[in-house]
Amino acid sequence: MRLKLELVQPDGDVRAIAVTAEATATIGDVAAAIRAGETQLPCAPDSGVTLQVLRDEDPGNTLLPPRFLLPESGLHSGQRVRVMQWATAAGAADLAAPAELRVISGPAKGSVHPLYRGPNVVGRQAGCDVVLADPMASRRHARINIGEQVEVIDTNSA
Repeated sequence: MRLKLELVQPDGDVRAIAVTAEATATIGDVAAAIRAGETQLPCAPDSGVTLQVLRDEDPGNTLLPPRFLLPESGLHSGQRVRVMQWATAAGAADLAAPAELRVISGPAKGSVHPLYRGPNVVGRQAGCDVVLADPMASRRHARINIGEQVEVIDTNSA
């Protein structure tokens, strides 16, 4: 996936950047890469940085959760963004889990897992948001999108 964005730097200067990323990249991955490119210092993808989309017509702007997958985030070419710390910008209310997944059968029966706004991947694979130690579950079994509505998507994984 390739995007052309306008990056607002900490000093207020704006410069054009091109982002090339895999479809599996998260907003946090992209924000960390942008920050590392700007500072010339390493920035881990799990460092808590995210992107804020700046819009003239929206004084609150849009803070993208770092866990959002890039293709599902709504980020597109031509947008103006800045890199921010998620916890600082989001506030405690936005960090709370608005839903939970309760496992009702299988080896993980009785376990409860928080589900956060945006996509939540469920499966056996270590990188999933909800990891199930169940041989009947696929590596990336399903994606549960939490928003105004809840959407469950079978990822057709093996």
